[in-house]
Amino acid sequence: MRHDLSITSLTVGYQGSAPVIHDLSTTLRAGEVVAIVGPNGGGKTTLLRAVLGLLAPSAGAVRLGGEDVGAMLAARRAERLAYVAQSPSIAFGFSVDEALRLGTTASGAGRDAVQRVRGLFGIDALGDGRVDRLSAGQRHRVAIGRATAQLLGVGAGRSRFLLADEPVGPLDPVAAVRMLTTLRGLASGDGLGVVLVMHDLSLARRFADRALLLSCEGRLVADAPVAEALTTETLGEVFGGSFVEAGSPSGAVSLIADA
Repeated sequence: MRHDLSITSLTVGYQGSAPVIHDLSTTLRAGEVVAIVGPNGGGKTTLLRAVLGLLAPSAGAVRLGGEDVGAMLAARRAERLAYVAQSPSIAFGFSVDEALRLGTTASGAGRDAVQRVRGLFGIDALGDGRVDRLSAGQRHRVAIGRATAQLLGVGAGRSRFLLADEPVGPLDPVAAVRMLTTLRGLASGDGLGVVLVMHDLSLARRFADRALLLSCEGRLVADAPVAEALTTETLGEVFGGSFVEAGSPSGAVSLIADA
């Protein structure tokens, strides 16, 4: 049975400081790509960490199918939720294959999951050398492959969510499009919920179904289909600058900051 991730009146802060996220409510659904957009310091990473149960809210709740995420056993949570940090690190000089297999340890996904992500993310071309000797972009591909392997092979019909903080930040433009195309396909074909912190507004408009737009104070300004949430007006309000839309012969729309 599929379950949504329900976020209700969520307020999150760090000890001794004011809240970073204020009274945020939304629902994250399996099979959907959601972009989280907002200024630096607006709480995007904090929101991901709270959704994962890594930060306890000071108010509100995050529930997966009615179950409090923070109260779930770690192994059970690993079957349903996977995370890629903005700057993922893999210690101890693991090989590419060893790093990918780390993703299957907690969830129990099998070897087939590792083989599949190798193909999905073009990891076979990297060989099986040490991860710490790869470029930043190559390491990022391995990290996303590891998180995806964690979720593949888990029991059919159960909702699974991949949360990634700036997943295409270290990638070149072609690799970024390939990565997002693959994640889009995993949402459509495998029913993964994909939640991405993104700064590239044009890529967000192209690949996401929906956007959560946060203000610099960590408040939810828009929660709507991506073309409705990321308009020149809402972006100007949140970022404090001006934005223009630039079309192309293919019909694609780019959002460009006009400082």
